[in-house]
Amino acid sequence: MFKPEETALLVIDVQKKFCAPGVLRGTQKTDAMARKIARLAPAFRKAGIKIYALRIAGNPHFDNGNDYDFHRYFPTEEDTEIIKTSDSGFEDTNLDDVLKIDGKKNLLVCGFNLCACVYSTAADGVARGFKVSVILDLSGNDRVCGGDGGLLYNFLKPLENQGVEIATTKKVFQALRTAHK
Repeated sequence: MFKPEETALLVIDVQKKFCAPGVLRGTQKTDAMARKIARLAPAFRKAGIKIYALRIAGNPHFDNGNDYDFHRYFPTEEDTEIIKTSDSGFEDTNLDDVLKIDGKKNLLVCGFNLCACVYSTAADGVARGFKVSVILDLSGNDRVCGGDGGLLYNFLKPLENQGVEIATTKKVFQALRTAHK
């Protein structure tokens, strides 16, 4: 069980380059997942979970005009935006300090790509002492990372072996309802 005030939702790389069909790496599945994240973000906020929106920028592989802008999901004024230059949201950013200052102990991680940025951020979160859960039904891979087929599941067992819990939005919201009782 977790307390909402000690929990953060890390929304990783919901950006045009990874999610928009017809823009380099996006597919219909990544677009649908981005829509689902956008649709559920207000429910997390309403439950008292602060959102930290991470996006990659300043990386020569991803800086082509607006391709690194958000797609479907857009942070609000109450969210915290973190710009990263590598896979992990913790590498070369102040994310660790910001989360600790905000009193966050539990991380719910979702977004793109499970094979890279979601994976690295979740693993690094555990290494820094956070309790981490990847929300599987809000995470995926783009065309370059193999889509959402069997490859997606190749990354789950190694994450679990590192102490990351694999969760669903249903399980998270059930835990939140239990925490409020």
